[in-house]
Amino acid sequence: GPNSRVAVDEFPYSGKVLTHSANAIVTDSASSGTAFSAGIKTNNRALGVDVNGNSVENITEILDRSGFVSSVISTSEVTHATPAAFVAHASSRYLSDEISIQMSNSKIKNILGGGRKFFMTEEDGGIREDGINLIEKVKNNSKLITHKDELKDIALYGGEQVFGLFA
Repeated sequence: GPNSRVAVDEFPYSGKVLTHSANAIVTDSASSGTAFSAGIKTNNRALGVDVNGNSVENITEILDRSGFVSSVISTSEVTHATPAAFVAHASSRYLSDEISIQMSNSKIKNILGGGRKFFMTEEDGGIREDGINLIEKVKNNSKLITHKDELKDIALYGGEQVFGLFA
């Protein structure tokens, strides 16, 4: 009910994050995702870069450097600004060809979400404008799954990176 409390209310410490962008009061999901993932303000549409366009380290990169594993799981396309803020560094959230390349090169243990079309060439039914077939690259470097049934026993994939591209 409205007067009940959740576990976070009992934490001994709390903090605030102001996610408005560096160049506007009303933010978009790229700059707010960057604020959450990297702890810095950036301009609207910018993804994983500071206001000068320099890449900034995000939490998944810090975790990897520290020996931890991380996952990015989304109900949207994985290249969408919010999940991409935890993986990519781009001057514009709309550079989906570049963002998907960075995702395919990432060390993130599990990347799951929609947006298979961003990894496929136009001739294969995708929308990549650069002609690079990232599906083949993903298949060679990780376990590619494309159907929810393949999630039933994810432990079968062991230490392999799992790249789930649905829809």
